[in-house]
Amino acid sequence: MVLLILPLVLLAYASFKSLLGGFSFHRYFRSQLRLPDNHDTPFASVIIPCKELEAGLEENLRAFLAQRYPAFEIILVTESAEDTATATISKFSADKVRPVIAGRSANEGQKIHNLREAIKSVSDHSEVLVFADSDARPSDGWLSALIAALPEKGVAAATGYRWFLSSTGGFWSELCAVWNASVASRLGADKRSNFCWGGSTAIRREVFENLAISERWRGAVSDDYMMLLALREAGGAVVFVPGAMTASFIDVRFGEFVEFTNRQMKITRVYEKKLWISALIGAVLFDLGILCGIVVIIFGDAVYGPLAAMLLSIVWGCSIGKASLRLKAVAMALPQYASEFGRQRLYQLLLWPITPTAFLINCLAAASSSEIVWRGRRYRMLAPNFTETETAD
Repeated sequence: MVLLILPLVLLAYASFKSLLGGFSFHRYFRSQLRLPDNHDTPFASVIIPCKELEAGLEENLRAFLAQRYPAFEIILVTESAEDTATATISKFSADKVRPVIAGRSANEGQKIHNLREAIKSVSDHSEVLVFADSDARPSDGWLSALIAALPEKGVAAATGYRWFLSSTGGFWSELCAVWNASVASRLGADKRSNFCWGGSTAIRREVFENLAISERWRGAVSDDYMMLLALREAGGAVVFVPGAMTASFIDVRFGEFVEFTNRQMKITRVYEKKLWISALIGAVLFDLGILCGIVVIIFGDAVYGPLAAMLLSIVWGCSIGKASLRLKAVAMALPQYASEFGRQRLYQLLLWPITPTAFLINCLAAASSSEIVWRGRRYRMLAPNFTETETAD
């Protein structure tokens, strides 16, 4: 029984540590969202790769255009003029957005190819490069919040992150939101452990060019991991900006959930193997601890049975507390979606036990294959800068 109870003890300890992380996450949001706006407003180029007509694309682009920031341009880049997203892009006047046709990628991610081409078109006046995703819907202070963080000493880049909101309230969409939320809470006050999220990252143009990030992207699939690697090598820190959180509305089915989560972990294994190993160990510890706890409760004696029940209660209580703190923190950053957060609350508090098993499946899928399908293209990630591409079936 001692051997069975040990994994549960480790899990209870890890859950308590995670709860403390939840309090830190909440405190960080509360402190950062109270900071005054920075009045340094250098000209910024916001680059948004677009691919096909996705739900909410026009509303998302209008949100980018509605930024309360005095000097910026928006570059919308697509693979071809035949891309269905171009019809939406054409609705915006030329003085507000600048379309770029990148052409089809060869042996690198289409998003990477789009970004590398868009960089060539930024204004000569641009001092800050901002990278965003077309499925993100930022608040009107998003750009100001990102750029305000850059003057901080030692900060090479500023990043936000996405928060999934279900368009329909479907189970798989809500589970996807819970899965993604666990990644969001990895960000926080520690600038050395933060990562760049390609859907909401700002970097000084000078830093970007000095580190030759565009060239380092060549042959890659992941823009954010490659940027993070370059920043780390240069000793640059990444600051997480709660005010740069973005909503992302989703409506996914089972197959799309599996494809998305597997893709994230496959990319992680190729570009950040230590993080993939950490996720794998954490998922194994959780599932093993829960299984051992159930076995001990059923077959244990009068001492070990109640002990296992108490430890499981600690795991449950800490995990629900962490989920609640995380939800409250992000809701402070995105107050315009209060009703959506209210509908999501029950799912965030109840579905978290499923996500470690999902992560375990994702990690095992990543161990057996480095091939992903992303927006109609199939990529074989043979190395961080060595990708084979083909059209998906």
